[in-house]
Amino acid sequence: FLQAVFKCGSQPPVHFFFFVSSSRVCFQAEFSFATMRVIFALAAGAAAVSATLVERPSLPAGWRESLLSLAEDSIVTENDDFNFHIIVKDQNMDELRSFVERVSDPTNSEYGKAMSASEVAEFTRPSAEDTAAVTAWLDAADGCSYSVDEFGRHIWVSCSVQAAEALLSTQIGHLINREQNQEVIRARDYTIPEEVSNAAATIFGLHGLPIPVKPALVSTSITNPANVTPAVLADTYKISGVKPAGTDVNRMAVAEFQNQNEEDSDLVAFFKEYVPDAQPGDEKISKFVGDPDQQQPGVEASLDIQYIMGVAPHVQSEFWLYDGMDFCADLENWTSTILKDDNGPNVHSVSYGWQGNLTTLQCTDDKVNVVDDNFVKIAATRASIIFASGDSGSGYAPPQPDCSKQEQDVVNEGTIGSHLQTEGADECCEYAGQQAAGYSFEASGSPPSPGPTCSATDFGKKDEAFVGTPIQEFQLPATQEFLCCAVARRSPPLKPYYFNLIPNTDGTFNCSLYSKVGSQQKRKGAYSGQPSQPQTGNCTLFSEVTGTKPSKGTISGSTAAPTSVTLWPSWPASSAYVTAVGATRFVDQTVGQPEMATDQFGSGGGFSSMFDQTNAKWQVDAVAAYVNNPPKDPTYPPEGSFNPKGRATPDISALGEGYQVFTGGEVQPVGGTSASTPAFAGMLALINEERIQNGKPAMGLINSFLYQNADCFTDVTLGTNAIGRGTGPLKYGFNATAGWDPATGLGTPIFDKLLEAALKA
Repeated sequence: FLQAVFKCGSQPPVHFFFFVSSSRVCFQAEFSFATMRVIFALAAGAAAVSATLVERPSLPAGWRESLLSLAEDSIVTENDDFNFHIIVKDQNMDELRSFVERVSDPTNSEYGKAMSASEVAEFTRPSAEDTAAVTAWLDAADGCSYSVDEFGRHIWVSCSVQAAEALLSTQIGHLINREQNQEVIRARDYTIPEEVSNAAATIFGLHGLPIPVKPALVSTSITNPANVTPAVLADTYKISGVKPAGTDVNRMAVAEFQNQNEEDSDLVAFFKEYVPDAQPGDEKISKFVGDPDQQQPGVEASLDIQYIMGVAPHVQSEFWLYDGMDFCADLENWTSTILKDDNGPNVHSVSYGWQGNLTTLQCTDDKVNVVDDNFVKIAATRASIIFASGDSGSGYAPPQPDCSKQEQDVVNEGTIGSHLQTEGADECCEYAGQQAAGYSFEASGSPPSPGPTCSATDFGKKDEAFVGTPIQEFQLPATQEFLCCAVARRSPPLKPYYFNLIPNTDGTFNCSLYSKVGSQQKRKGAYSGQPSQPQTGNCTLFSEVTGTKPSKGTISGSTAAPTSVTLWPSWPASSAYVTAVGATRFVDQTVGQPEMATDQFGSGGGFSSMFDQTNAKWQVDAVAAYVNNPPKDPTYPPEGSFNPKGRATPDISALGEGYQVFTGGEVQPVGGTSASTPAFAGMLALINEERIQNGKPAMGLINSFLYQNADCFTDVTLGTNAIGRGTGPLKYGFNATAGWDPATGLGTPIFDKLLEAALKA
């Protein structure tokens, strides 16, 4: 910021702040009134060019801005490369939605029709004026290059950090999450011209975070679910009667994200153990798409690929992998890749989603809408997308604390849940918002010895340098000398490095880091020191707060009482253009018994606040029957806590506990809607196979078909989704009941009846 201090006689000074993106340095200056008039005239002229400010969503708990990378071995410099992706607004999307509605409804005379992916791209091609508005802006940018796809929809931009900051009036740096071991390089708030804002649907790469890493739902001796294998699924759901030809006319795929890889040897072992009658080669993935598979098996990816292939052996199977650390951008990348191929897989199975406020992933409405539009386009090509409905039940979210309301010199009393070390009371408060009713923070030990704060005006002792052997050296650009001090400052409990900052004749600086040093010597123009550290302390989280008592130096707070109930169904499962799959288990955990809603975790389901039933007309009657006659249960959410006319999930369910999965050569029982989803996707691939062999097209968006054939499912009437993911019972949720319900949907498939109905459609 540039701080201008204006004084008039004895009147108090007037402060103005101006952002200078390329310098990252703070200045203070005094101006005469004549200069003030010039500045305001310039500002008025600048205001004539309208611009749109895009604010960065608040960082969720655990995420921090950082000058250093997670490994503390690099910084973002102005010469680094920085890339982002602009999506230009499509045309004719309403017409395309109407087309999808008609061709996906078995009662419509147009049922079964489709467009090719290239026809969809041409039909929705952005206007030339919109594409030109964006490229004209980029043409005027120094230090940036770009490329545009053949339809003028995708514009990929590559800049230096300095050029991107100037273009977007922003700052770019590291965001890190030490608890999750995740990091990204992103922008702060940024600004784009109004004509670009009007032409662009959204921009990916400037804001966006990954989904938090959660442990796989591996069963224990306590839950002890029945063992589920391909044979158990085939027997339970009567899967038989289809003999795949093994050609590329009918293919299926799983999509994986955030470094979830599979291992080929696990597939070989899985088929040998659980699919012994498969043909030679059925255990092989036919194609890999996206980022390279590392052959380092993750539980999720292993579960997905083994059970889509195990349910439908001899159907060609593909493994699609996207390792980016931006969930919304990865979804856009994945769906856009599907739309590049006129002959892609007929079924895509996806076991990922988010049951929570999407802004915590910096996944804003404009990005959600771009991804949802891609789902519409995919549906128009007659490909099916099957999504897991989530493992957090109803998605009830407990209240979050207001970290601005803290009591000084007070400690909470009550039931202690846990202790941890945090950097300050605010971080302690954020952790309380995730899992506690209140918190108390007490600084531990003595404050660290004084040292430079690494600000733009306090980055070392001037004209002195340490003597010693550096452990690391690098160069810094002019005006960024304070970053040497910042790199030397490491997160507690690591001790900060010593540093020397030596100027070069070209205006740049050499930064040297030392673990130990000798004396300091005079050196003109140099800076040196050992940075100060933030104060750490003990954070106590309380599961119940009964009162407070005085405690000097302690800072405390409580989670605010909820003013309303918030429920979060999973997205993208809540899109009207995908099929959402919930999860069940056997009663008494005994194979062959009836099924009930899973209770190892909550089968995700509820009502979307983003999407209503306008594009989900096929479920209106079934959902109305439920909400107009709700179960008499104390956990049923209060009126106003969900939109009864929102897109409702799940659509159907299948077994979701105890799947026997090979990971790294070992078998373990795994659960989740991420188990039921690939299993149902495999069944759908078999139905497509039989239709294609009978001269019919693939099923495509199957939701109209499913709700029109509810008798092809076994209704599940036991259980509830008032259960969290590893958190036990939730205060609010939905019971399984007769007919469609938000715990198990229409029920579990009866394959032979589904196959018969599909061949008649």
